[in-house]
Amino acid sequence: MHFSSRIHAGRLLAKQIEPIYRYEDCVVLALNSGGVVVGAQIAQQIHCAILMLPIKEIFLPREPISVGSIAFNGNFVVNSDVSATDSREMIDEFRGVIEEEKITKIREMTSDTGRVELTNKSMLEHRNVILVSDSIKGTTLLDMAYEYLKPIKISSLIVATPISDVKAVDWIHVMADKIFCLWVSDDFDSDLNRYFDQNKVPSQKRINSIIQNIILNWK
Repeated sequence: MHFSSRIHAGRLLAKQIEPIYRYEDCVVLALNSGGVVVGAQIAQQIHCAILMLPIKEIFLPREPISVGSIAFNGNFVVNSDVSATDSREMIDEFRGVIEEEKITKIREMTSDTGRVELTNKSMLEHRNVILVSDSIKGTTLLDMAYEYLKPIKISSLIVATPISDVKAVDWIHVMADKIFCLWVSDDFDSDLNRYFDQNKVPSQKRINSIIQNIILNWK
């Protein structure tokens, strides 16, 4: 499946979401910069705020999947796709590497966002939280988002994405209240150039502007 852009994919998702959530108390929580572009189309259509939860995956040398993910606030979650035994062994063997990667990723996120507050827990409380990413491969990003939201009293958890694999969809069916996904495949490539004709993600300055000025673009 192909989309002309993330804006196009976001508008398709917004068409599905609007009839259900247009008059509900919602907030869009994007999991990456591409998710902000997709999620902005939803937020504009249902008249809600959009926030971003900066997350980075941590990979080990010669390992094809991440050992876990870290959020901007330093929270680290082990990848639930990895068995408990394997994750313990990797963490024990590469503890130093993982700690260095955590520091590096937090610095990257701080530098990327320019210290602009992109998320606010008080804005999530008692609302329907719509998690949005431009694609979801595996459960790492979802694991971290769920851990971040766990202590917050939200009304419901919705996940929206143009593209997802089966593992992520299985996770969503168990952990979330509703899913909106345009295409599910176990064969999709992490290189999103194959699925978005216009694949350029805006600069962080532009991402910050989208988040801060979303109300001006409500439709």
